[in-house]
Amino acid sequence: MEAYERRMSALRQGEYLPPVNDAYDFHADMKAVTGAHKKKVAEQESYMSKEQLMELRKVQQERSEVGVSLVLNGLPSINL
Repeated sequence: MEAYERRMSALRQGEYLPPVNDAYDFHADMKAVTGAHKKKVAEQESYMSKEQLMELRKVQQERSEVGVSLVLNGLPSINL
C-alpha cells in the first residue's frame, strides 16, 4: 500500500513514473484460464440411492421391451 501511495504522490506532483511491472505473463494467464474452465464438483442431486436407481432402470427396460413386443407381435410377453 505504501508503494501505491508513493506512486500516486509522484503522479500528483507531475514526476516521471516508470511503468509498473506491465510484462505479460503467459503462464499466469493460462493458469487463470484453465482454472476458470475446471469442472466444479457436483453435489449429489438425486434423492434416490444407487440401488433404487438401478431398480428403476431395470423396470424401465422391462417396460420398453413390453412396448416393443406389442408393436412387433401384437401380444405382450408378460414375464415380469
